[in-house]
Amino acid sequence: MLAGCGRIAFEPLSDARGGDGGGSGGGDATDSAGATTRLYYVVGDGTSRPTELFDLEPSSGQLTLLGTIPMTFGEADGLAAWDENTLYMTTFSGNLVEITLNPFGSQLVMGGLSQLTSLDRLGTQLVAIDDTLDDLVFLTPSPTAIDNSFPLFEGASPVTVDGGDLVVLSSTVYKWWTNVGLYYEVNQTGDVLTLGAQGAGAPYITGLAQFRNIMYAVTRDNAQLFEVGPTGNLVNPITMCVTCPSPPYVSTFGDLAVGPAP
Repeated sequence: MLAGCGRIAFEPLSDARGGDGGGSGGGDATDSAGATTRLYYVVGDGTSRPTELFDLEPSSGQLTLLGTIPMTFGEADGLAAWDENTLYMTTFSGNLVEITLNPFGSQLVMGGLSQLTSLDRLGTQLVAIDDTLDDLVFLTPSPTAIDNSFPLFEGASPVTVDGGDLVVLSSTVYKWWTNVGLYYEVNQTGDVLTLGAQGAGAPYITGLAQFRNIMYAVTRDNAQLFEVGPTGNLVNPITMCVTCPSPPYVSTFGDLAVGPAP
């Protein structure tokens, strides 16, 4: 059973593009309307330390802390930007959490979900990958509801999910990385096309986002941010840090998202 917390509805961004797929241009990233965008990184294992939300500069790996989120919500798995002051996070404990930037805070929106380890925004919906049921899921955060779900298939073969992340590029085209080392294109009904397979030696990827026209992937285990090539090849690693250039940030489970800067 789903448990929802009451909240005031607000208007999402008017475009249909998902949060993880936004951003273009150089210098300060801008979207097609010229608004400044930001690359967000949420990270937390849900057991040993508070979950942290950062502003991430991919050219240097610099992490700027925006705020902390109680680890009691669970391991951070999905992140999607909704508007200039709001993001949504999913956790391995089955929670959907609303994060506000100013003033910084977080609240439970929905509990009792399955394990949604990938998350992005599409218009007035959130798009997720269900790590337990191997489904593509569409949900509305306000009022909270699961709208639809589709099994993930490549041809006649079901596709197995193991973490990773999803980027919405349009209403019908999504890019999806699932571990170990599989990079796909997915449509809105769960049909999957393999773009590349990096094999068992690939790092465990927890977040994926397109920012300044570059697809980025973040790792769970070694604080690295990679550029992702067309077939999922991981290149140009940057080590993330809070006090750069060292020491490296202690990374764990988390996600990336692109959204408008406040």
